[in-house]
Amino acid sequence: MKTFFLSATSVAVLLMLYVVADVQAQRGPVAGQGPAIGIVDISYIFKNHRRFQGQMEAMKQDAEATKSQILKEKERITKKMEQLKEFKPGSEPYGKMEEEITHEQAEFNARGALQQKDFMERESRVYMTVYKEVSDAVSYEAQKRGMTLVLRFNGDPVEAANRESVLREINKPIVHYVREADITPDVLDELNRGAKPAVSGGGTAIRPGVAPRQK
Repeated sequence: MKTFFLSATSVAVLLMLYVVADVQAQRGPVAGQGPAIGIVDISYIFKNHRRFQGQMEAMKQDAEATKSQILKEKERITKKMEQLKEFKPGSEPYGKMEEEITHEQAEFNARGALQQKDFMERESRVYMTVYKEVSDAVSYEAQKRGMTLVLRFNGDPVEAANRESVLREINKPIVHYVREADITPDVLDELNRGAKPAVSGGGTAIRPGVAPRQK
């Protein structure tokens, strides 16, 4: 009789645990206990980071202005080369203008190389600064949610007619994830807080196929 009582008690405990587990499974993750592993679309964040896009647009405008100056300088040198044809090769005027053109071409090439290097370094600094900010925002969101690991992924929709897009989709390391694991919208909100929209009517960017995260 004693043995039967212990067996019945064990069965009752097991049934109770099963019911609790089943109820929790139906309710979903407990508040504050989301996925331990998160994912973030870094590429999308850079495309929608308002301040970063503003800095890149400013660089683009500077590059266009520099390009305009370079074309004017190139046109001036080209005209001199045309004028050179008016002088007889070997004559003093010809030699003097040829020397001027050679000197100006050397300066033009050196200035162009220096300007290109300057733009590349400037772009590199912008990317590095913004990436550090993105990394800090990711860490902040991950710690807030208790995530121990955040993986990078690409949330761009696959283009069935584009071979590279299809191959990228097939080879992507993350095949399935729950929406709560995607911290991209919140990271982007954190980075864009206080920043002016890049275009009129801009708001919180929503990735294609991803519903807005509920606050």
